[in-house]
Amino acid sequence: MNTDVLGQPSGHFGEFHHRSVFSSGEVTEHTWELIRAFVTRVERQDIRMRFGAQINLRDEPTLRRFFGITGAGEISWVLDREGSIAGISHRVRSSRSDAEIALLVRSDLKRRGAGTRMLQELIATSCREKLTTLHAVVLRENKDVIRLAAKAGFIPKGGGGLSMKLELPLTGERCTCRGKALKTLVTNATP
Repeated sequence: MNTDVLGQPSGHFGEFHHRSVFSSGEVTEHTWELIRAFVTRVERQDIRMRFGAQINLRDEPTLRRFFGITGAGEISWVLDREGSIAGISHRVRSSRSDAEIALLVRSDLKRRGAGTRMLQELIATSCREKLTTLHAVVLRENKDVIRLAAKAGFIPKGGGGLSMKLELPLTGERCTCRGKALKTLVTNATP
């Protein structure tokens, strides 16, 4: 089994390595150091696209509030070849059968497959856990994420104002077929 820079199990996906999931209480100070280094490489516009507002992630309390894990939430990430965080994903169970997800990719690595790798893992993990639906709320102007989500099978489910809701049903054959769709999604990722 592969391990990451923290000695934790990981999976290798081409250029990026996936980090196993962190749950509440598992984030160490070393983990926070890696997250701090990650946010220094994320441009303000990308932070705004992810969180829907211009926030200062270099402020420690703000960083811990937005990347901390509480209750039914968890984070995971992909690492680049140097062992730095390339992207971070959040998944929060909203019910026994549903979860809401969100992704943030380092600005210098956008359109290179990190978001696709994270989304693939989020879907696969949710299928293994027998969830029935994944949800995401994105800014309407975030065309990159909307396009990525559409390739994975997410469909628009409304929303108002500046944001829209996306939904991915994971029931029946859709979950078993998802691997094929995501393999195509990964293959077509722009290097």
